[in-house]
Amino acid sequence: MMKVAQILVGTAWSGGQNQVFELLTRMEGIEQILITPPGSVLGDKAEKAGIRVFRLAPRGNIDLKYIRTVSDIIGKEKVDLINTHRSKSHTCMLLLKMFFNKKVKLIVTRRVSFGQNMFSRIKYKSRLINGYIAVSEGVKKVLTETGIPAKKIKVIYSGVDTQRFSTAPVLDIKNELGIPPDDQMFCCIANYFGWKGQDILLEAISLGKFIFKNSHFIFAGHRTDERQFLEKAEKLGISGMVRGLGFREDVEKIIAGSNCLIMPSLSGEGFSGAIREALSMGRPVIATRIPGSDELVKDGVTGFLVEPSNAYSLMEGIRKLYNNPILQKEFGKNGRELIMKRFSIERTVADTSEFYKQFI
Repeated sequence: MMKVAQILVGTAWSGGQNQVFELLTRMEGIEQILITPPGSVLGDKAEKAGIRVFRLAPRGNIDLKYIRTVSDIIGKEKVDLINTHRSKSHTCMLLLKMFFNKKVKLIVTRRVSFGQNMFSRIKYKSRLINGYIAVSEGVKKVLTETGIPAKKIKVIYSGVDTQRFSTAPVLDIKNELGIPPDDQMFCCIANYFGWKGQDILLEAISLGKFIFKNSHFIFAGHRTDERQFLEKAEKLGISGMVRGLGFREDVEKIIAGSNCLIMPSLSGEGFSGAIREALSMGRPVIATRIPGSDELVKDGVTGFLVEPSNAYSLMEGIRKLYNNPILQKEFGKNGRELIMKRFSIERTVADTSEFYKQFI
């Protein structure tokens, strides 16, 4: 039986970690192990699911002791193929192939559509890499522009668990938050980083604060409950309309209680998990017109695409859906159909398994 090592260096839960967890727990006919740092949420979840987990973390971008230890594990476990999921693990596994084990196959998964600097371009073009997984056509375009042959790149869209994220009723988040049942609720689910665009969304809410009456904007994700974020809402005079919940594992509960998901990313999104999940639950999405997001959100069909870094354009997108239940329902229905047809997690796992087997 083929054996694969999934290697991911981050510790905080994210869409990428969720996708790796789905591969580890759903893939049949391929034995898998996980190499991830101590404190990794993914590692904890994988262990509970019965996956063999090795807890290792590199010190800095290049840690020869870490690389040698991983090489020993790969050898003892008779691993056929390595799949890396972040830049640091990509770098370390290139060095592993260069100095310790040239026979093991190396697959690099890229989940973001940021442009690449000179070092990144050199690293990605290495002949030691056997294949690439791009999570969207937008990400593939970035890789081909780097000079990687298109034939080495497989687009495998990140999928969504359509049973967990379904249109079935979920406990009402409005009761928990004290929001009147008839009020409009919009959610933004993303860890708080500059490129995620939450600050632009706050500006958009401020521009429309006299329009969006009886509306509540719920932010969930790491650092959205920190003072730095909430103070920005206060300065814009919208603190009464904004709630920061921090990291939540029950995002389906938040989406279910929302009229719409807003994803204001400035760049680099790749293929947003929150957008997939909202569409799967029959909720419309307002997103910026950037690579990856524009493959999920069909403008005027499953939601609206707006210009990135443009608070007025974002406000206008929200205004079109605000207090419009007919359009919200139509877009939500179209979104669920799109996810069921093209972006289920079952399809992601099957496509990934098929891609792995090409190399053995």
